[in-house]
Amino acid sequence: MLRDGDVGGRPSSETAPIVAGRGLRRTYRRRDGEEVRAIDGIDVEFGAGEFVVLLGPSGCGKTTLLRCLAGLESPDAGAISLRGSTVFDAEASVDLPPEKRRAGMMFQSYALWPHMTVQDNVAYPLKVRRAGSAEIRARVDEVLRLVGCAAIAEQYPGEISGGQQQRVALARAVVARDDLVLFDEPLSNVDAQLRETLRTELSILQRALGFTAVYVTHDQSEALALADTVIVLNQGRIAQIGPPADIYRHPASAYVARFMGPVNEIPGRLTRREGKDSVTTSLGTFDATRPLPSDLGSDVLLVLRPSELSVGTVGAAGRQVEATIRSLQFQGDYVEVLVTAGQQELLIRDRSDQILQVGQSVLVTLPGVARAVVPDDGLRPTRLPFTDEAA
Repeated sequence: MLRDGDVGGRPSSETAPIVAGRGLRRTYRRRDGEEVRAIDGIDVEFGAGEFVVLLGPSGCGKTTLLRCLAGLESPDAGAISLRGSTVFDAEASVDLPPEKRRAGMMFQSYALWPHMTVQDNVAYPLKVRRAGSAEIRARVDEVLRLVGCAAIAEQYPGEISGGQQQRVALARAVVARDDLVLFDEPLSNVDAQLRETLRTELSILQRALGFTAVYVTHDQSEALALADTVIVLNQGRIAQIGPPADIYRHPASAYVARFMGPVNEIPGRLTRREGKDSVTTSLGTFDATRPLPSDLGSDVLLVLRPSELSVGTVGAAGRQVEATIRSLQFQGDYVEVLVTAGQQELLIRDRSDQILQVGQSVLVTLPGVARAVVPDDGLRPTRLPFTDEAA
């Protein structure tokens, strides 16, 4: 479990989380003298066996936070404890080096030594900890078997594929059986198909070994697939924390909604109808499925994922509006359909077998209720303007 802004006493050894950080701040100074806070007052807490994903765009602070936990960077303020023991405290001048924190780490670049064989690369963390030769051999053999690389143990990194290098790096990160493993965008350098395979293998391995995983990525599909808890970061601060499904379906802000994938943003105003919070838009009024935090009369955005809409189903449950198709893109399992309904653009993922054409008039079915509503930040996605001639 991770909390942002909680303040409390130090947990007892029986209940201590694997990772706890309080008030973490890290500031960089640019050449022009401007200060940039990469992380800005972040509080984190991760439990045993939890898979936590730090998600956000470049520059949001996710990698800086990970490196501070690992001991590769030192925050300017705050404190970090691992397993209930303090490893960093700015006020007390405590700052344990990475090798004293007993955490495995898998880097974006793999960081395999080219002059060492696969088995020697994997064995390195155990040799640093002065494990016995028999134990090293047994653990290396076991973990290489787990990641499917036993047959290449005698080869060098330059002699194996990118996917095999990825598995070797993973084996090295977990061979010491640490209860905490940190991942810095480990799948960003492989192709999409292999990425999905490795993602599945990593999830299975993490659950089998039971370690706490802290995983940095900018890819929302990775976050949704892997995480027990997702932390969305924005400009060094935590924008939202929660299970993947909650963040995807109930974003706390327009920023989070957009970052979690394609979204329709329908401007509206918060109203009340028959004692329930509602959102009045150009496409009608939608009753909210949960109380909304904004004040009545506030400008808001009704958030609809493309998969929540459908095309051309007469009499379907929900709300139907007339629209004109502006664009069609075949995506294999679905067709991405962009329509205009009045002045509102809507993106739809159509999974039917119907034949659609650009310029065609259709009925679009929307949900009958408002499941996700966020404050209107005034920003809008930028697209090329459509004209009747272009259609």
